[in-house]
Amino acid sequence: MFKSFIIHNKEKEFSKFIDKYTPYVSTIVYNISRGNLTHEDIEEVVANVFIAVWQQNVNLKKDNIKSYLAGITRNTTLNYLRKVKNFSPLDYNERIISSSDIVEDIEKKELSKLISQLVKELPEPDKSIFLKYYWFCLDTKKIAEDLNLNRSTVMSKLSRTREKLKKKLMERGYDYEKV
Repeated sequence: MFKSFIIHNKEKEFSKFIDKYTPYVSTIVYNISRGNLTHEDIEEVVANVFIAVWQQNVNLKKDNIKSYLAGITRNTTLNYLRKVKNFSPLDYNERIISSSDIVEDIEKKELSKLISQLVKELPEPDKSIFLKYYWFCLDTKKIAEDLNLNRSTVMSKLSRTREKLKKKLMERGYDYEKV
């Protein structure tokens, strides 16, 4: 798919490659840095990753692009942290090994997955109202206009939906006050 960019003089192809994989690389940088880098630092590391890919001029096959990028991104991020932020690899390892962080992350992912599943099961227009309000951050007046409903109807449906979700979460062992 993405062959050697320099050999084939494919700047446009490399630009597409950057557009496609920037979110992936950025996520890795953010996760590794764990709040130790500013937004500008993250952008600089991401740029350095793509410069490294360009300079290494390897033939990338579709099935190993992500693992290749992940390795370069991890190393580039850790090198940047060491050089600019006086960050030791031990700091990184301590953060990775912290069991409370891992457990907390797993619990958040499970809860998020469960909430998504429960929202998908909602009947219409409750599901649309809930998503428009909480996902798209629309106010109740705009939702009412979009769905051709009274604003009070939208507000009561939101309230009932929250109660339904809270009840279902409690049935599955989640304390709704922590959610």
